[in-house]
Amino acid sequence: MTPKPIQWMLLLLVVLLPVSVHAAFEHENILDTTVDASIRDVVTDPEGKLVYLLTPDAVLLFSTKEQSVVGKIPVSQSYDRITLFDKNRLVLTDGKSSRIRIVQVNRIYDIDLEGRTVKGSRDAKASLVVFDDYQ
Repeated sequence: MTPKPIQWMLLLLVVLLPVSVHAAFEHENILDTTVDASIRDVVTDPEGKLVYLLTPDAVLLFSTKEQSVVGKIPVSQSYDRITLFDKNRLVLTDGKSSRIRIVQVNRIYDIDLEGRTVKGSRDAKASLVVFDDYQ
């Protein structure tokens, strides 16, 4: 028995018609907060630990772990875009004046030296802390 033209057309329709696929997505809010400034642009670090918020007068460093602003970089110009150049450098741009600024960001950690052996002044501006395991 030879296929009829109508059977060929139905077969072609089945093969050539796009298949509709529906996917489900799950989501979880990691950060939902309000800051006391108008936000112009946002970028995150590769690890997702810091969110850099560009505001009219500063770049706010927002910690996702601490859920708060942990630093502020003053900005004197009206920058409107922010991107992450690498792990520790931000690029700020102003589209109106074609101005660009690259900012190096280094986080400073406070280490409690109470009860620890200290050589030199406890109030030194810089401390070298050595974590050793003598096993």
